[in-house]
Amino acid sequence: MALERIGIESSVFDSIASPIFAVDRLGNVTDWNETLADLSGFASLDVVRRPAELMLDGCVDTWREALQTVQRAKRSFRCMLRLYSNQSVSTSTWYAARISRYNSSEGILIGAVCMLDEETQTFDMGKHIHVQDLRPNATKGYEPIPDCDSRELLGGTNILIIKIDKHGRVDLWNKVSTEITGVTERDARGENISVFLTESSRKAFSDVVDKALSGEACANYQLEFLTKDGCIRYLLASVTPRTDLDGSIAGCLVIAQDVTETAIRERTVTATALELRNLIDTANVAIFGVDCDGYINEWNDTMANTCGFTGDEAFHKSFVHTFIAQDLRPAFEVVLEIALQGKFTKNYEAEILTKLGEIRYLLLNTTARRNSENEIIGVVLIAQDVTEEYKHDRAVAAMASELRQLIDTANAPIFGIDCEG
Repeated sequence: MALERIGIESSVFDSIASPIFAVDRLGNVTDWNETLADLSGFASLDVVRRPAELMLDGCVDTWREALQTVQRAKRSFRCMLRLYSNQSVSTSTWYAARISRYNSSEGILIGAVCMLDEETQTFDMGKHIHVQDLRPNATKGYEPIPDCDSRELLGGTNILIIKIDKHGRVDLWNKVSTEITGVTERDARGENISVFLTESSRKAFSDVVDKALSGEACANYQLEFLTKDGCIRYLLASVTPRTDLDGSIAGCLVIAQDVTETAIRERTVTATALELRNLIDTANVAIFGVDCDGYINEWNDTMANTCGFTGDEAFHKSFVHTFIAQDLRPAFEVVLEIALQGKFTKNYEAEILTKLGEIRYLLLNTTARRNSENEIIGVVLIAQDVTEEYKHDRAVAAMASELRQLIDTANAPIFGIDCEG
């Protein structure tokens, strides 16, 4: 059978904070994560497909013994390893290593994973301890430990990792997957991945898996997962093809982060924003807004009905130069400048030109518009159309003026007295 990549995908190894690498049954490196690359100075491309023992300094025999123990005795192995460094240093660093077997989904040994202890001890080059001289139970020696394959190592990551075979069945289900969904690996293994998804997301995710099995990866895919108790968890997932060492696609890998809390907050904010948008659009008062340069960026339905311009027609136009008569523009620009300084203006009477060239009289309240950092980014104006009242007041004033003129020019004596005579 073709040898499967030990690390499943480099993105899995790179998500692990500890230095970690993997080898096939012959001891050739198949994966080398970024943490180890930073420590050693050797990039993954420098070491993949090369024997791991070429990277070891003075402890090749210990490494070989560890691999034999892992492969033959079917048990993990702990020892001290020292890696060559690609850096020019005068000291050498020893790592407490844990080497575990890695089995295929059929239980066949396909290689080993080696995780190095994050806590290291540095020795002077002339005073280092030879690992070969150490024996089991020695302070810095090696000792066989109970059998466990690399699933235990991968299970220690803080991200959800699900391995899927060519038929869409779960082959690996790490501990984080269990913590998020409440489904154990025992219950998940062998099940089709769609069983754990919401019904509305199954078809779309099936298409993503099909693309991955065809060699096309998908990043930042939002996945809706069902927990054991029927709740929904939102995951931000990357789905990548999984290949064996011959380059043939052996399945796909889902690497995901639980973003449920963020997703719920975003949905709440979106729902609130939509509700506010509906309130603004359907409000029975005219509401519009401009940016710091005076260009329209808000225009509700009532404002559209008042002026005769739709939102699409009004957007990105200069409000002052489009809707204010030329002789009144300087005064209105002062009102906008005051609002951009964070000050309010109440009951400002403005004359607005409509699409038909008519004049509408608006009573305006202005306020600064701010972003999430509390920076002023424009002005919001709430307007009440008082055109009819204004016309009525002008008609009454005209009638009063006319009566006064009639009284003053009448050809008969006219006078009046108050209540006191």
